[in-house]
Amino acid sequence: MDYNKNIAVLAGGVGSEREISLESGQNALSAIRKAGFNAELIDVSPETIECIIGKFDIFFIMLHGIWGEDGGIQKILEKNDAVFTGSGSISSQNCFDKDITRQKLAESCTECPFGIAVEQDTNWDKAEEIIRGKSERFVVKPACEGSSVGVEIRVGSQAAVRSAKKCTEKYGKALIESYVQGDEFTVGIAAGNILPSIKIQPHTGFYDFNAKYISDQTGFLFGAADEELEEKMQQISEKAFNLLECRDLARVDFMIDNGNPLLIEVNTIPGFTSHSLLPAAAEHIGISQPELCSQIIHSALSRSS
Repeated sequence: MDYNKNIAVLAGGVGSEREISLESGQNALSAIRKAGFNAELIDVSPETIECIIGKFDIFFIMLHGIWGEDGGIQKILEKNDAVFTGSGSISSQNCFDKDITRQKLAESCTECPFGIAVEQDTNWDKAEEIIRGKSERFVVKPACEGSSVGVEIRVGSQAAVRSAKKCTEKYGKALIESYVQGDEFTVGIAAGNILPSIKIQPHTGFYDFNAKYISDQTGFLFGAADEELEEKMQQISEKAFNLLECRDLARVDFMIDNGNPLLIEVNTIPGFTSHSLLPAAAEHIGISQPELCSQIIHSALSRSS
């Protein structure tokens, strides 16, 4: 490992998850420096990114949400032949759009909750007809946001459609999915390691923004899945990671429906905050944050040799 490489930790950005990104970036910066690398935190934007290309050997991306996970910054770095951590622009775009993710997973027979994509010009009567009777409750969410931004739970198909109309007006494309009354798990993947699953137990019953990043009452349990369920989730996670052509790191989220894991989404830039799950899962099996960051950097550098 060449510890003389100059690393820029890219954080901030322009999306709704900007503050979380800065916290992730600061934690990653500390870990990278502890690993022995030269590193600097850059609060980056579309207007400033090209000014720093050429000044660093590798870019460690900690940008969440729009422009960070949707392939925006990756396209710029690829155009400039820059080395960066994480998935490429096409993979990032496909994973960030939950509708595209669902379509690609369906092609490989990977199970997701029932759902439809809607946009502002959707025939809403038809949409209500399609979802009617599929579930008592529905999850309505933007197709292209993260950190549970804009997510709502509604009772009945009519309420779900009303909520979806508002969601499309604010965020563009949205998803209406059946609400799964089951346990929530997540499986991290980092530098070739399929990490142990974590069961998420939000104090409020819903893993929203507050439960993810603010509340200290959210429970995170290791070893909560039996051997069969753990194996299923890890196999599905690895399959989805490869199918969507992810690189270096990702986090795969599941809801469990009568023992059957349904894939909710794939996150290509998991958080590195004090509440984040991928670093916690790595530490659970003895991989410290400095070692985790070092492995991710090594994985990215191996593509440039």
